[in-house]
Amino acid sequence: MRASGFYRQSSNFFNLEPRLIIRRALGKKVAVSASVTKMVQYLHQYSAFPINLPESAWIPPDRALLPQSSWLKTIGLQIQGDQQWVWQAEAYHKSIANELIQHTPYNFMSGEDILSGQGRSYGFETFLKKGGKTGGQMNYTLAWAERRINHSDASWFPFQFDQRHAFKIQFYHFLSKKWRFDLNWTLGSGIPILPVYDVNTFNQVQGQENLEKLVFERSPNNHQLNLGVQYSINRDRWNHTLKLGVTNVYNQRNVAYYKIILLPDGNFRSEPVSLIGILPSIYYRIQF
Repeated sequence: MRASGFYRQSSNFFNLEPRLIIRRALGKKVAVSASVTKMVQYLHQYSAFPINLPESAWIPPDRALLPQSSWLKTIGLQIQGDQQWVWQAEAYHKSIANELIQHTPYNFMSGEDILSGQGRSYGFETFLKKGGKTGGQMNYTLAWAERRINHSDASWFPFQFDQRHAFKIQFYHFLSKKWRFDLNWTLGSGIPILPVYDVNTFNQVQGQENLEKLVFERSPNNHQLNLGVQYSINRDRWNHTLKLGVTNVYNQRNVAYYKIILLPDGNFRSEPVSLIGILPSIYYRIQF
């Protein structure tokens, strides 16, 4: 049991957050688990941009915008092969209350934009992991994420994290005691993204009926390959690590967000914008 609270001059909040986890071994290599968790978040995040940038604002709760709370329920199965192999699968369902929902395009923050609503996320996750000199991990996720504004006739709509399929491969190989090679590849379904407007375009299109049709653009499927090599020297007192890597090796132009462009005839269209192409990196660390 966990207790939490939040205090401000206009309002005070106190909540109990129960958490229950059950795990049962079915022999030496098989185990099942289940959990129920309640969580409360007192600061609401309002994103000023569709990607993680410092423009986000944090809004404290009050009597009109209550703290966000959620219940997470999971059930899982784990199978241990030998000392190097592990397979695990888990199904989950998460319900959210009092969530801040943004219903207008990004870049325009006002009191009218702040609505309270409900959320739900559910799906299935599984991974297969291998250790040893040559190993890695494969992950697959099937997921839904939806939100609904607190109105009697409101319907559920896809949210930013509504990525139906996500597949990841992580591979490593120790070439020697000092050298290690790493490979990471990801493949995912497109996600809903609110488009980005400049001020002039927003002022001209906000009154058009078809604006609502462009509130959510679902991006195309995304994929990316990352490679790296690591060299390590371990001394009695000093440990040196040098990493050389390349992110997005084949320069895949994954969509980061959509920009709305006003056309000469008065209509508008959305244009995908990609941010990061191929990116080399170098990293050096000393531990003592």
